[in-house]
Amino acid sequence: MRTVILVLLIPALLFLGGCDSAREINDMAIVSGAAFDWDAEQETYRVTAEVVNREAEPGSQASPLVIDGEGKTPEEAMANLDFKTSRKILWSHARVLILSKETAKAGIAPFVEMVMADNSLRLSTELLIADMDSAEKVWEITTDATEMIGFDLDDMIHEARESGGVPSLRAYHAKMLLETAGQPVIPMIGMDERENAVITGAAILQGDKMVGSLSREEAEALCR
Repeated sequence: MRTVILVLLIPALLFLGGCDSAREINDMAIVSGAAFDWDAEQETYRVTAEVVNREAEPGSQASPLVIDGEGKTPEEAMANLDFKTSRKILWSHARVLILSKETAKAGIAPFVEMVMADNSLRLSTELLIADMDSAEKVWEITTDATEMIGFDLDDMIHEARESGGVPSLRAYHAKMLLETAGQPVIPMIGMDERENAVITGAAILQGDKMVGSLSREEAEALCR
């Protein structure tokens, strides 16, 4: 079903922006999600973004391509992605923003503010924490629905949220919690022994910084 939706989605993008600003779909790199790693020594952010591989055969299942960029701020890192592809990067379909644990410990506020200020990003972007050595490794996860990991992770979190399985945190909700001294809780994503995507628990924040975590069972109890 996800594959059918994606196949239908791509042609529809041809009509975005009106006649004067319409771009051929082959000139666009459609982003499913982005992952950020913080280098404390260099004081830089590294972003890796999963985009639809436009070299795939027409009508075939979309395949992913990962591009990367670095910068002193999340915005600068994202802007530097432009130099890694000849295609116009389209962020409006990105569903997940994944942070490494070190990045979350440094603070999620820069990412929340970036989403709120950038009209090309969804306010409903799902925030996730990578429960692995780096956020970049999330693109090595295996998912069952499609080959686009960003879309599949969003679907997995949505299904878990609907069943009361885990708490979730979208960008606009994170903004509200940070402004009202709330305590955000963010789902943590990892992989099992077969490298399949799994929800491993949830990260606990104090202010905008990660200070601890809950197991999957504890995260589920929080939702009851």
